[in-house]
Amino acid sequence: VLLRFAHAMLSANPRTTEVFAVGTEHVRLTRSMIGRRPQGAVRAAGRVRTDWSGGTELGVALTGFLRRWAGTQVVRSATVIFASDGIDQSSHTEMVRQVERIAVLARTLIWANPGGYRSVDVHIARAQDAAARVLGCHDYRALRELAKVITHA
Repeated sequence: VLLRFAHAMLSANPRTTEVFAVGTEHVRLTRSMIGRRPQGAVRAAGRVRTDWSGGTELGVALTGFLRRWAGTQVVRSATVIFASDGIDQSSHTEMVRQVERIAVLARTLIWANPGGYRSVDVHIARAQDAAARVLGCHDYRALRELAKVITHA
C-alpha cells in the first residue's frame, strides 16, 4: 500500500518527488517507479536490490541517507514523509539523532506509521516528537489524511 501511495505521489509530482526504501541501508526507488503504471511500479520497486531481508537499522541507514542527500533538495526545504513503525535493530540513539537531523534540514517532517499508532517506546516516541505530524498510513482513510497533510505542508 505504501509503495502504491509513493507511486501516486511520484506520478502527481515527478519533478519534485523522490522515493527511498530504508532497511540496513537506503535505496533510491524513484527511477524504477517513474513513468510506470501502479502495478508495474510496485513490481519494478520489488526488483531493485534492497536489504529488506536484513532487518531494519534505521540509525545506520539514515546516517548513510543523510551523508548522500542532506545537502540536496531531496532533504533541504523538502516535505519529508518518513514511513516507519520505528522498529530498529541498531542504536536507538543514532536513529533518534538522524530523525532529529532530518527534521532540522527539511521544511516539514511527517512520520507515517504503518501500524496506525503513536509508539509507546520511549526512543521511538522521541524520534516521532521531532516530526511536525505523526499519522497512520495503515489504511486508505489514513492515506487520504496523509495526502491532505502533505498538500498543506
